[in-house]
Amino acid sequence: MTSQATRSFAVVRPYPSQIRKRVFSFLQSMSFELGPGLELATGTPDDVAARWLEAVVVDMLLLPFHVHRDANGSVVDGVGVALRIPKHFVERNTMILMPVSAFSLSSTFPRRFEELQKARPGVHRQVILMPESEIGAERIRTLIRRPPQSSLFD
Repeated sequence: MTSQATRSFAVVRPYPSQIRKRVFSFLQSMSFELGPGLELATGTPDDVAARWLEAVVVDMLLLPFHVHRDANGSVVDGVGVALRIPKHFVERNTMILMPVSAFSLSSTFPRRFEELQKARPGVHRQVILMPESEIGAERIRTLIRRPPQSSLFD
């Protein structure tokens, strides 16, 4: 029995199995459970993911940065979805946990995250950046326990 009530999360385009298992175990240790039917497959285009999120209400969105190609061959990443995320995620101050690989942190991520900050500052403030090396780290746990700082001016 846990002292905290279980909270739900949805996931857009989860990482491959090895990392996915680590992230899901970490979230479960913090009383988060994947909501039924709240997982969108790798390869889903950004615009389809954003439309899917219009009907999703959760305590946390797991949105890996994970650069890859969608089913149409276009390059996609978590920031592409965050740029299109429905307004209710900002209004509800929903946490967005974004795991990022060491490779991406040193290459494409900084530029893309800056794009998000300029275009959607409210969403940007709700993102909890989680380098893969920090999955389960106390620093990340502390950030998740603290509510994100959003703005209705997004």
